[in-house]
Amino acid sequence: QDYAPYVEGVGSAAVFKYKDMMFVAVDAIFDRNGSDNPSDIITCTEFTIPDREISYLQNEINKNMDVTTKGIVWISHVALQDIDNASQNKLLNILKGYGLPMTVFEGHTHIEAYRELVDNETGNAYCQVYTLPAVVLYNKYPYYNVVFKDGKVWGIDKHTNGEL
Repeated sequence: QDYAPYVEGVGSAAVFKYKDMMFVAVDAIFDRNGSDNPSDIITCTEFTIPDREISYLQNEINKNMDVTTKGIVWISHVALQDIDNASQNKLLNILKGYGLPMTVFEGHTHIEAYRELVDNETGNAYCQVYTLPAVVLYNKYPYYNVVFKDGKVWGIDKHTNGEL
């Protein structure tokens, strides 16, 4: 809640702008049956983004969007591959509609990886996806300094912070 405060009726979702980047913190911790009951979520392995959250995020983006915005960053603990295609694509299409470079930082699987999402119609990449390692890896804390330029990831420096 320190990073993505709980919004009543929506979930732990937030939109904020830092410098020229729009950050969209997505809460996909809802099972596909629509439950956000904590006891159901503990065993949930199929995630979704409810329409009420997508609407909230779109409204917040519209409030914060201006001509200085160069790119959009989707932040989510749940990896895209684990979110149902319908809700994932709905939000991706909304974000794509702003015509800005897009980056996703995801967790959940915690297998450090990089890939690009490709538009099926044009064959062009439209989004960079970075899967981050676990917060604690081999008794160390890996972290990254990310630099954006013109709305895209320009540089990433990986660091490891001490032994546990």
